[in-house]
Amino acid sequence: MQRLILHSDLNCFYAAVECLYDRSLKGKPVAVCGDPNKRHGIVLAKSYEAKAFGIHTGETVWQAKQKCPELILVPVHFERYKKYSKLVRDIYYEYTNFVEPYGLDEAYLNISKPDGDFNYALETARKINREIKEKLGLTVSIGVSFTKSFAKLGSDYKKPDGITVITPDNFKDIVWPLDVDRLMYVGNATRNKLEKLGITTIGMLANADERGIAENFGRNGLKARNRALGRDFEPVQDYVYKRKIKSIGNSVTLPYDIYEESDVDITLMVLAESVAHRLRENGARCNTIQIEIKEDVYYKASAQKKLRYATNVSDDIFRTAKKLFESRHTYGRPVRSIGIKVCELDFGETVQLSLDPEFKRSETQLKIDNMVEAVRNKYGYESIKRGIMLLNNELSEINPCADHTVYPGGFVQ
Repeated sequence: MQRLILHSDLNCFYAAVECLYDRSLKGKPVAVCGDPNKRHGIVLAKSYEAKAFGIHTGETVWQAKQKCPELILVPVHFERYKKYSKLVRDIYYEYTNFVEPYGLDEAYLNISKPDGDFNYALETARKINREIKEKLGLTVSIGVSFTKSFAKLGSDYKKPDGITVITPDNFKDIVWPLDVDRLMYVGNATRNKLEKLGITTIGMLANADERGIAENFGRNGLKARNRALGRDFEPVQDYVYKRKIKSIGNSVTLPYDIYEESDVDITLMVLAESVAHRLRENGARCNTIQIEIKEDVYYKASAQKKLRYATNVSDDIFRTAKKLFESRHTYGRPVRSIGIKVCELDFGETVQLSLDPEFKRSETQLKIDNMVEAVRNKYGYESIKRGIMLLNNELSEINPCADHTVYPGGFVQ
């Protein structure tokens, strides 16, 4: 049976949804961004009209405004995006139960069937495209292929509102001339290393010596080469599948530069509480903690540490994060933003017990975390605070769990 995979990508999704709520925005350069007054002024999404001015996702609002003084700034409304994302997925489920969401605006669909072919897949893609447009007023680009990797490349190939079919017969003509970093999971570091070997396109990777790729990149390199050859058999997970998270993180751009240790402590504790809460929500513990510090637009530093014991306790995360912070930063210099990320996650109820005093202390702190959360769940986030929070009400009011902005890409490289 021929595998038939669709990758559906809603065009300029956040900006397009904002245009549905305010019709006057249609046809104008629009950027969805954080609050510039709180220095969360980063472009999260933009309309195609804004893109025409060279505005990029992830750049600061002031940079975008320099490129397009007429740029219209719109605040983030995640509830709107979640609502429309669900409506779009409801349409996908009319065609298949094998729908694997990838963020709010993308999804893979497996529409394979015994008598299906690429003509059937193309017609299905057209129906989905038309239905989303007519029912919701949004446009979507769809890639049709026999692998997830090529379907993703297909949805990127013609934007906006395009459909591209990549088959076993034509993939060498469509895919192989593309830059190698267009392939899934080939990031900047891998691309740079491939370029040093003279490999700049997907086709060149496909035709590269297998042994050489294995020696330079290991198993992941061989996987990338197989994807380039169309040998990607990764399944589309069905709707009951929950993607296992690999990391959890929160970062905050501060309302003003901070210099003092006490202000750093408050910020790190707020972030540590948020990350620990999200770990427990997902039934996970972390083995590695990472931090990132930004002093200004041009300077940032990061560090990470592997723990002796996996944890989901805010005090453990705070103490490690502070040590990492002090290894990369000198008090008295400005701090613009801080982020904490945890990874190498363990899932499940089983915990390896230990007589180590550090482990015992962690168990006690976990009980405190649980009590604090119980009070907050009943009376609200502001109902109970750690003593250190009283030193600066403005910083202690930051609630990353409720207010965190999802920035493009990971903040720790």
